[in-house]
Amino acid sequence: MTSVLTIVLGVLPCLLAACTSALAAETHACDVLGKARVAEVTGLQVEEVETQAPNPLGQSICFFSLPDQGLKPRFVQLQLTDSENPALKSKQMTAEGLYSNNMSFLEGARAVAGIGDKALWGGSGLTLGAGLHVLHGDLYFSIMVASGNPQTSLEQASILAKTVIKNFDSRH
Repeated sequence: MTSVLTIVLGVLPCLLAACTSALAAETHACDVLGKARVAEVTGLQVEEVETQAPNPLGQSICFFSLPDQGLKPRFVQLQLTDSENPALKSKQMTAEGLYSNNMSFLEGARAVAGIGDKALWGGSGLTLGAGLHVLHGDLYFSIMVASGNPQTSLEQASILAKTVIKNFDSRH
């Protein structure tokens, strides 16, 4: 009995390490974009950060509330999915497949050079497909900046997208 207990106790740290590394592989949107960076890029103080647990495809959301200006809400929202997420794998999907599928529904989206492997701008505002959609290796994310000005929203989303890529790559 003592030898069995010794073996179990010897193996337990290895099992825990494997579980911890598997959990660490699941990157949440808030892990790769922080409040300070959003405030720096937008020039506005972030009032609140809301996190949403991953949906059935493993897509997580990080929502940064910015001060409203008049009747127009201001915010930054990051939605992130990576191919290593078990939820996406269980559906036998990849980030690239999800990106391609989602982009097939966008009309009028325009390519944005210099960000990830592929990037499309779906416009600004609270419309279907709005924001910057980026495929970078095994990562697909969209970032929406509601600045009130379409050009400013694209510029800020582009800067934040590069931050997301840099932070994601440093974790993997």
